[in-house]
Amino acid sequence: MPSPFPGMDPYLEDPGLWPDVHHELISTARHTLTERLRPKYSVRIEDRVYPVEPVEATTLIEEEIHESRIEVIDRKDRTVVTVIEILSPANKVAGSQGRLSYDRKRREVMHSPSHFVGIDLLRGGAGFSPVETLSPHDYRVHVSRAQRRPRGTVWPIRLDQRLPMIPIPLLDGDPDAELDLQAVLDASYDLADYGQEVDYHVEPAPPLTFEQARWADGLLRERGLR
Repeated sequence: MPSPFPGMDPYLEDPGLWPDVHHELISTARHTLTERLRPKYSVRIEDRVYPVEPVEATTLIEEEIHESRIEVIDRKDRTVVTVIEILSPANKVAGSQGRLSYDRKRREVMHSPSHFVGIDLLRGGAGFSPVETLSPHDYRVHVSRAQRRPRGTVWPIRLDQRLPMIPIPLLDGDPDAELDLQAVLDASYDLADYGQEVDYHVEPAPPLTFEQARWADGLLRERGLR
């Protein structure tokens, strides 16, 4: 059963569910790109590791956090052509280790010959903000081509909009690989059977605005989920 929402499903942003959603999105996007980019490119999942902030607490807790990202690699010389990040809540908490680690890695990519694609499907927290003012939105995608920096392309996306088809830049001379972000989300939703995990009778976390909640209520009632 597909998600009842036309674009991003706000119920998938729940902090208790998001780590699994994040993993599934990365796996599905990797599989999709591998099918399109072989044999010239390989698509790999790379772990980014950072320490958690120390607290006075019971021992035997995780001292490191692992977050995954996708790297498109030129098979010929093994160089990283494009880095694709799907943000997690920890990446959007100002001053946190997760945010500092994300910003550091992002700067490294921005000062390298690699392209960068940032996908933010979380309404909460402090996301990347360009200098220019964007139209009101809930989610965004940022594509930074190495040869065009500091200019980049940003997709501001509202809750009621379908997720876009985004270009994945490759080596000079090769056309972009088109990644249908909505198809990736839909496939992830089905593969992980999130429809059985989500309770659409309650409000999502983080909460929607008044207008969004009214729209979502009508949508869910229309589909028999309330």
